[in-house]
Amino acid sequence: SGSRDEAGEDLLEVLVRFLDGEKDPRCLLLAFVSIERAVGLLRGKGGRELDLAVVRNAAALADVLSCYFPLSFSPPKDAAKAVTREDLLEALFSCYCSTPSLFPHLIQLLEDRFPSPKSETKVEGLRLLGYFLEKFAGDLRADYEEHDEKKQELEALVDQAWDLLRAQISQRQDTASTVADASCDV
Repeated sequence: SGSRDEAGEDLLEVLVRFLDGEKDPRCLLLAFVSIERAVGLLRGKGGRELDLAVVRNAAALADVLSCYFPLSFSPPKDAAKAVTREDLLEALFSCYCSTPSLFPHLIQLLEDRFPSPKSETKVEGLRLLGYFLEKFAGDLRADYEEHDEKKQELEALVDQAWDLLRAQISQRQDTASTVADASCDV
């Protein structure tokens, strides 16, 4: 049991190191896909001890993934079979959506990135949150309802997510009002 647990942790550590600082889009795509698959296998078929290895490595995984969001990549115009920005973005989203253990880190990522003036960052952040909740809402609820402290943690995270969403909605409405007011002044 201990050696399986250590092997799972070692695998995740190697994959995180492989991804850390990588800039080549082909290597990034391979790393994102490898991490998503490894986490899925460790969670799904590895048993309780390997699932705990994923939980213990969630912060390190989130730290390295956060470096790639928002994704700033434009493929070369002349590359026929180049990796696209959407390929990378979908693979990154799949990494974030590989385990419910990343939920607190995802909320923190969105809180850190939403102040960006780029609307693309906000739209992609909301898209990522939607994918995550679509995949794990039931798991989060089931996991967190087993323990009172986890239930309180989930409630706090949901409140934090709602506050982020509400701020984005009210900011959009304020921007629309400002534009409408400015057009009336002409």
